[in-house]
Amino acid sequence: MKDKDKKQDSKLDDTIHEEKISTEQSEEKLEPKVMNIFKAHPDDENLQIIQQYVDSLNKEIDLLNNEVKSVVADNRNTIKRRDDQEQELRKYGAKKLGEAIVPDIELFRTVLKTSENNASAEVQNYLKGFEMVITRMDDALSQVGIKEMNIKLGSEADSHTMNITDVVESDEYDEGQVVKVVSNGYTIYDKVLIHANVQVAGKKPSKEEEK
Repeated sequence: MKDKDKKQDSKLDDTIHEEKISTEQSEEKLEPKVMNIFKAHPDDENLQIIQQYVDSLNKEIDLLNNEVKSVVADNRNTIKRRDDQEQELRKYGAKKLGEAIVPDIELFRTVLKTSENNASAEVQNYLKGFEMVITRMDDALSQVGIKEMNIKLGSEADSHTMNITDVVESDEYDEGQVVKVVSNGYTIYDKVLIHANVQVAGKKPSKEEEK
């Protein structure tokens, strides 16, 4: 029985010697047969090789996990940027159209204001037709987020939404307050499309001060 055991041990030792994995080969895939031999007859050197191999696999797994996480994060960011750009385009896609049409609408408004008091009855009928056209254009623009600013006289001038075309002396309004809206401003949703042109109350500099 002892001789049989010795023969088996000798055979196993020979197999281990023949199939021993060097340190340089420890990162390669271990054959199941060799792993079984290591499990059945471990020694310090073989256990060290196995541990090195396991450690190298764990490092590779960590690297792969980090790469996967990085790729997933990049893909998510790319998708989010694309979605944001598409949403921005849908929301503000009418910006250029508004910039082209609004000045003409404002011109119509100016003509109507200057003509309505001095026009004949026949011309008044035409003006009413123009007013209807302007109203329909305003409605169409509002459907794409373009609306006229509601600037009230006496409100504080705001450089973000207004261009100050002139400073005039006023007994009715305080310095820096709007005394006249020269042309209306427009917004497209939460952004300024066209700045309003306004006159504000203030003291004009004297000729000596200008010098």
